[in-house]
Amino acid sequence: MEEIILQKARQMVARVREQVLGEGFSVEKCIPELMKITNETALDVYKVLIEQADQAIREAKKERKEQGLIVERVGDTRKIVTSMGELTYNRSYYQNKETGQFEYPVDHLMGIDVYERVDPGLAKGLVACARTQSYRKSSKSKCDGALSAQTVMNKIRKSEPEIKPVEKCKVAVLHIDADEDHVAVQHGKRKKSTEVPLVSVYEGIEKID
Repeated sequence: MEEIILQKARQMVARVREQVLGEGFSVEKCIPELMKITNETALDVYKVLIEQADQAIREAKKERKEQGLIVERVGDTRKIVTSMGELTYNRSYYQNKETGQFEYPVDHLMGIDVYERVDPGLAKGLVACARTQSYRKSSKSKCDGALSAQTVMNKIRKSEPEIKPVEKCKVAVLHIDADEDHVAVQHGKRKKSTEVPLVSVYEGIEKID
């Protein structure tokens, strides 16, 4: 495996010399090309790591037998959109004799759900970005527009808010101000205005000189 990764690194260096340094040192030309080569190399290396892990699972016959995993197929292709581009890799398909279900163990190892086609890390980035930008701009910012605005909206709808525990405390007086305002929101390709409640909760006002 290390030799394959070193080979990918050598190929990257050769591409940088030919495609980047050959253009001089213009920031406008070199940076985009360097990013493209770096991302493609990173995806190639990750593909090697995934397929090596898949092979290791397949060759661990004793451990697979203990878990009831029987090989059904080898070489099933899967594609996942990441912030660096589209990741394509091959993996093995198994049947679990204990449960009767079929699965791709290496997908579980990567933390990728069965029908997911977007890297979970990218999905979180899209949701965070869409708080201040349109869905289409969020896709452009995080994955060079590889995903549609509809996909970004779906990720937002599926996301769960992160709730952080706060330390409880007692205060003498608690002020609550409630109002509402009209803001523009995006529903798919359409934009319209909606009423949003605005609530402020504070202990008091302190004058700062």
